[in-house]
Amino acid sequence: MKERRGRIALPYSDIEEVEMKRKPGFLQAPKITLKTAGKDYWFRILQGDAFDSAVEMVRSILPDKVKVS
Repeated sequence: MKERRGRIALPYSDIEEVEMKRKPGFLQAPKITLKTAGKDYWFRILQGDAFDSAVEMVRSILPDKVKVS
């Protein structure tokens, strides 16, 4: 994958935990945090109705590393 601003290449083996928050704070969009040994990467899900399908997709790839709150 070609690197661009806002896009990263991150091997699955580097991901220690995926934290997915439906409501991270007052009036905030759902948030996904990919935690690695060196750095955490976070993303917002701007379409609130896409959260459940995002959880399903990530669980299908990294089932033992997903934490949803």
